[in-house]
Parts: sequence; C-alpha cells; structure tokens
Amino acid sequence: ICTHPHSDHAGSLPYVLDAIGADQFLMPELTAQNIPTTRTYERLMQVLNASDAEVIHPQPGETYTYGNIVLNILSPVFTEDDEMNNMSIVFRVVFGSRSFLFTGDAEEPVEEALLANGALLRSDVIKVPHHGSKTSSSEAFVLAVSPRWAVVPCGDGGKNHPNEKIVERWESVGAKVLRTDWDGTITMVTDGENLSVKSERSGVDAA
Repeated sequence: ICTHPHSDHAGSLPYVLDAIGADQFLMPELTAQNIPTTRTYERLMQVLNASDAEVIHPQPGETYTYGNIVLNILSPVFTEDDEMNNMSIVFRVVFGSRSFLFTGDAEEPVEEALLANGALLRSDVIKVPHHGSKTSSSEAFVLAVSPRWAVVPCGDGGKNHPNEKIVERWESVGAKVLRTDWDGTITMVTDGENLSVKSERSGVDAA
C-alpha cells in the first residue's frame, strides 16, 4: 500500500516490489495536475509497470480480505486536492480481536470528514498521522481512536516532528507513544488475540 506518493512514504517501495513482489498494489488515484515529477515517483512507476501487480485505487467503504486479515478503507475522502497529504489512503486493519489504524499524512480536514462520516476509528494501534505534526491529531480524532499504542515514524530527533503537544494529546487518552527517532525500529506481532510490541531500544511490551 502506497498511502500517497511523497518520497518519504514511497521511496523504498521500488525495492520492496523488486525483492518481494505483490499481487495487488493500492495507491490513491492521482489527477493530471498532482502527479509528482520526482525521480522517486518515476522510479516507482517504472518498477510497478514492470511488475505483475494489479494497481488498485481503493475507495472509502471498500473492504479487502487477505486470509484472516480484513482491511477497511476509510479514505481518501478527498480525490482532488492541492495538498497530497489529504489524498492519503487511510485504512483500518483487523485481525481477530486486534485492530490497527494507518493514516499516511492525513491532516485535520480528513479527520473531520471521517468523524462526520461515522467511520469506525477505535483501534489498538495507530500510525500517528503526518509524523505527529500539529496539522493532524485533533482532539476529537484522538479521542475517537483512543489506542493503546501510538506509533510516530520520524527521523529528525524531534526538531520538527513530532509536535510536543500532539504527543501529550495521545498520551492523555492512555496511549503509549513510540517514536522511531527515540525507540528505533518498532515491531508488532499478533496472533489475533495477543499482541507483542518490541522496540529496538526499549524492550518488549505485551497485551
């Protein structure tokens, strides 16, 4: 799944496709005016076109099932936007009694639309929107998700992301915040009931 084709989200996908391959490749449908002109995007398209993957542009309300894993598409609710972040695919993965919410770089307008649409957001784990930026994680959205773990992918040692107040906001609903700049690689393993969370620098938690 390519939530959106910004380089920091799509840059490694050509290597994944080369090394592992895929039967399906999900990405937002781009309009002529917002197709990136970056080398990263061009490289992704070259590898994708050379692969056997079926390219799918998922729509809100669609469900994809892979074995015992169910993937519910919540967004893109905006399909023509100057801000590519708000075209991110937002999806909720359910396996047994465990749930994971992936948000790409979706910002507050997307969060507001999801709340207004009555989307099921409550999840055990969330990939915090937009690296913990202050443009996302509104109070209402954070409360609706109320996760046990909130994972922030970020790499600049806190210089820009995540925003301190956003971290505090996730902690205020009882979430344990993990961030890749401090915790290193974060690995989560579940059998659909038990969930173990391992970070490279701070050990293992389980529930």
